[in-house]
Amino acid sequence: MDARLIFHVATGLLAVAFGAGLALACVRFCTDHQAPPWLAKLHGYAAVAALSILVLEASHTALPRGGWFGLIALLLAAAGGVVLNLGYHWKLKPLPEWLVFVHMSIAFIGFLAIGLVTLSLTP
Repeated sequence: MDARLIFHVATGLLAVAFGAGLALACVRFCTDHQAPPWLAKLHGYAAVAALSILVLEASHTALPRGGWFGLIALLLAAAGGVVLNLGYHWKLKPLPEWLVFVHMSIAFIGFLAIGLVTLSLTP
């Protein structure tokens, strides 16, 4: 498949995950309520779909340096997301603000890196 298409699809999925993540952060920081499960699932499924596409692309072709940086950052953010989900959300415990902020920051850096690669591949 064309690398441009792969990165465009991955960037679109990451944008969906980013939007849902912002909504989740607003629920966490602005209210005392638990985030709706459907929103957390949308966030996670979009992020996992984007990561799957990027890992598949990395296994078949050489990624640009920014692509590798973004992929590694997103994999680290995904690990933090798993901890947030399984360690806190499923147990109905409040999410630790510091961990949410670290997860959010690393994911944003990875999203920016993948987005820049996508822009560089656009003719």
